[in-house]
Parts: sequence; structure tokens; C-alpha cells
Amino acid sequence: MANAMRRAVPGERTFILADARAADISAAALKAALEAAEAPAGGAADDVQVQAAVQELARLQEEYGVTLAAEDSAAGRSGEVPASPNPRIDAFVQAVFTGDSAEFHRQVAAGKILPEEDSLRLIKWSTPDAEIAGQAAWAAELLEADASLRPADVFIVVPNRAWASGFSRALAARRLGSSIALSDDLLRGDARDGAKCTMLQAFARVHLLADGDDVMAWRIWCGIGSADLGAAAWARLRKSAADRGISLMEALHRLADEVPAGCEVLAARVAEGRAFAEPRRGLTGYSLFHACGPDCHEALERLAGEEAATATAPAFAQVFRSDVLDQPFDGDPVHVRIGDLAKLVRLEGVPVVIVAGAVEGILPHVEGEEERRLFAAAASRATRTLVISHFQKAPEAWAKAMRLTGVRRKVETGENFVVFRRSRFMDDAGDAAPTAESGEQSI
Repeated sequence: MANAMRRAVPGERTFILADARAADISAAALKAALEAAEAPAGGAADDVQVQAAVQELARLQEEYGVTLAAEDSAAGRSGEVPASPNPRIDAFVQAVFTGDSAEFHRQVAAGKILPEEDSLRLIKWSTPDAEIAGQAAWAAELLEADASLRPADVFIVVPNRAWASGFSRALAARRLGSSIALSDDLLRGDARDGAKCTMLQAFARVHLLADGDDVMAWRIWCGIGSADLGAAAWARLRKSAADRGISLMEALHRLADEVPAGCEVLAARVAEGRAFAEPRRGLTGYSLFHACGPDCHEALERLAGEEAATATAPAFAQVFRSDVLDQPFDGDPVHVRIGDLAKLVRLEGVPVVIVAGAVEGILPHVEGEEERRLFAAAASRATRTLVISHFQKAPEAWAKAMRLTGVRRKVETGENFVVFRRSRFMDDAGDAAPTAESGEQSI
């Protein structure tokens, strides 16, 4: 459900559509940001300009079902992902985003990208264990060889906490500390099984009670319990809304009376959400927490803190969302940072980025273009070196636990393996993608 693309708004301001759990920017906060950034000394931002920006914000929220984080734009790049200061990385990022490597060829012809350029690498490993151990070893060797780099200058992108823990152990074996911060850490669990994601369900319920027209909340709610997280049905609904010239929220409202083909399960899920929300609006305090999180109400109460007894849904939704997003790194410069794409996209200028587990089923993990935008925006944060890493096979039991199907099965030395294909984003980048190299042979 994550998005990351740039859109221009008046005054050369742009916004990154970060993931669906991104920090909320209200119209008032946006106005204040515009006034601070755009107004002449002692003046105020032009009301027309502010109103146009607020309208653009609302449109993007409605269209994509996400919230936004404000950021300064790079001149001449409106409608694109952020620019990396590294030409090689930037050409790759733009090729991933657009599916066109023409910019890469222009940069090569202009001499801005040299044939021996190695700031972008694509490394393949035999198995996930080999990938984690190998990339940790590479990071340790890089830090030992370059005294100008601190461990905190290295950011390892992982798909989930299991991978984060694996990298932390591998780094520790190399006498390197690490700091882990995942955007959905509080909401961790398998969203494809409602019984395994109680906090995520509570998150959706709280936001549905806070605002019945919160597209983000509906998107999360409709994805829970679905094998593809509701991506296919949501895409059909979005197309149907566009074809009829109505908003996505209006299309959701109309599901009670008219259901587009392929959206039957989605319509039933929306009906369930309304049946939950309508009789419970206005609940506060402990009644609110028990209704939204019958299996995790104590965790919700702790999250609310001193306001637990009187918390309203709108107020608690802000607290909940802030806590989900603001899981911080420890700030220790001698710790390698380990996080997800959504954490990386919120940072500026990271010298070394390693994106691990870049295989189909993980990157992207669902159909749709949201993760392409997020991946491109996150990758653009790398200023010096970007490493894309993937494994080629995994034990069948491991793949089953991760709910990954791969492309085929094979047997090696009596053990069953699942074979995986590297992320489609590499192929979509065309000539701008680096040539794959074997990790076991080169590192």
C-alpha cells in the first residue's frame, strides 16, 4: 500500500507519497509550512497559493489513499521521484520509475556516467542465509576500508523483522552494532490472516471510527484477510471510479448499491466495516479500546497513556499513527541502521544503501505500482553507493513460512528448494540496471 512519487504544487513545493502509515499533514500544518518556506520576510503566503496547495493535498490523499510528508522539490523534476546526487544511481532510479533507460544513455553519452562506475551494484546470492551473511560481511569490509564512513552511514533495507534480526546477528558476528526501526513495527503480523494481525486491525478500526471517509483506513481494512491484501479488487474499484468520474471514497460509498465486477469480496468487507463502525461512533476511553482491539486493548491503553480513560477516536488515531511512524533509530553513529523502505524514504542523504531480499513476492510483495514508487523514492536517498541484493533459491519450508511461491521447485542433495526470480524492477530499468554479479564469488 505504499506510494512514493513527486507532484508539484504552487510555490515549487512537492510532496512524497510515503506509505499509507505516513505522518498526517493537516491543512493547517501545510499552510504553516508554506508560509514559513514561501513567504517573504515579515509576510504571509498568498492565500490563493495556500488554497491550491491544500486542494492538491486533499486530491492526492483521496486518489492514493495515503497521507503525505512535505519536502522541497528539485528544480525541473516535478512529476518524478526525488533526485539522487549520484548520476549513476539517479539514472537507475528514474529508469525504474518510468520503465525507460533513455536518461541513462544520455548521461553515458555526456560522460557523466563512466563505464567503470561502481556506485550501483546488483548482487545475487544462493540463499537468504547466504545473502544476509554476505551483505553483512560486505558492509563490515567497506567500513573497515573507508575511515570516512561511520556505521550509521550504512542503511540496510529489509522486508520484515525476521530479516532485520538476521542482519543484526550477522553484523554482530562482525563486531558491528545495529539499530532497527521498522515503520510498521507496532503493527507487525501477517495481514493475510486476521488472527495474526490484531494491532493492524485495531489500527484500521480506530481510524474508521475517527473518520468514516478515511481512505487509508478503508484500504487497510479491506486488505486484511486477503491473500493479495486486496490489491486486485482495490485496483478494479479505483479504475471503476475513474471511469465513472467519481472519487474513490464515493465509489466505496456506492458499493452498498452497485458492485463493479470483481469487487464482490471488497464490497462485503466494506459492509463489515460499516457494521462495525456505525453503532460504535462516539465511544471513548476503555470502551473504545475494547471495541477496536478486543485482543490487544491493554496495548492500546498503554499507548494512550494518561489520556486512556477519556480518549476519543480522532485524538487517539493521531497518537496511534504517530507512534507507528516515529519508531526511532537509536541515533548511535557506530550502529548500522536497519529499516524498511518507508523508513528510508523519510531520511535525507544516506551514503550507502543496501536493499536486501529484492525478489518477486517481496519487492513488490503485491501487484500494483505503489511499491515501485516507494522503492524508487527510497533508492534515491543513496548518495554514494546503492546495492540491490537478492537470493536465487530458498528451502521450501522457509518459503512456505514466508508465504512465497517462487517460480518453480527443485531438489538439491535431497532437499526441496523454491527458485525465485529477482525483482521486476531490475528488468524494468533496462540498460540502466547494473549487471548482476555473484556475491559468493565477488565478496
